[in-house]
Amino acid sequence: MLYAEAGIPHYWRVERGDFGPVIYRYHLVRGVHHNMAGTLGPDDPVQLDEPWPMRLDPSGWPR
Repeated sequence: MLYAEAGIPHYWRVERGDFGPVIYRYHLVRGVHHNMAGTLGPDDPVQLDEPWPMRLDPSGWPR
């Protein structure tokens, strides 16, 4: 994948699900490929440490 070749350490894919946004989180492994770090649904508020500390609450995002 081009993101891995470019050395991008983290990326997220946000899609519109049936009940709201779904966030797919990926992180770079050994500079070669990305593994899925987790999935968040529209009602899954979470405290994240990567790529930086933040609280993410997709319940307030447009559905």
